[in-house]
Parts: sequence; C-alpha cells; structure tokens
Amino acid sequence: MSFITVQSFASEGEHPLDKAPNRLNNMSALQNGAKLFVNYCMNCHGAVSMRYNR
Repeated sequence: MSFITVQSFASEGEHPLDKAPNRLNNMSALQNGAKLFVNYCMNCHGAVSMRYNR
C-alpha cells in the first residue's frame, strides 16, 4: 500500500477587499444595519467580526 501525501499551502499574498459604501452621515441606515447585525449575526459572530469599527 502506498500513500501519496498532497500538501497545499495557502497563498501568503493579501486579497484586496471590495470597497464598501460608507455612508456615515445617514443615521437611519446605520441604525438599521446595527439592528440587522444584532438580530441575525451577533449570536454567532460577535462584534469582533465587524468589518469597520466605527
């Protein structure tokens, strides 16, 4: 019996992130996004996983 070991290495290069539409002056949109995050995402991901810490 012979075993073939296959090694895969993750690329060390960084992938560019897509630009997010930052509308920091639109308070109702920010509140709606925070509400959606708390209701659907925060249970599993927590606030640490937020992309922007504003």
